[in-house]
Amino acid sequence: MQESTCNPSAVGGGGEQGMFQITVDKCGGAPGGNCKDVHFNMRTGMQYLRDTISQNGGDLLKSLGMYNGWQPERMTMESATAARYTSCCRCQNNLDYLHQTLNGWLQGISGYSIVRPRRLSLCRDQVLTAATPGDATNRAPSGI
Repeated sequence: MQESTCNPSAVGGGGEQGMFQITVDKCGGAPGGNCKDVHFNMRTGMQYLRDTISQNGGDLLKSLGMYNGWQPERMTMESATAARYTSCCRCQNNLDYLHQTLNGWLQGISGYSIVRPRRLSLCRDQVLTAATPGDATNRAPSGI
């Protein structure tokens, strides 16, 4: 919900759709193909989170990270920020996601007032530096 600020028309930097910022691959069955449909978007996002929590044996922190595209046991700082070298710099994982969610959004406080995602500053710097290894196939997911 942090990325969309509850705006049902929101589209994330990596193409994530609607209030729950679900990825396009989860849009099958959306009414009229509209992944931003509020009821579909909420139901799909909640179902994914519920299933992920169940698959992780009730581990909420791990599941919240996975909702944001984290890959536990495999994610490194380099893999989480690899998208900075692609055409989708904003597709990097939000390394502050748990902090912003638990200490901000879930308490009615803007997570951005706690900490701004540092990974996005790399996107502004990208213009000044030559692109280095990485392509769209290495892009780190940012939504579910």
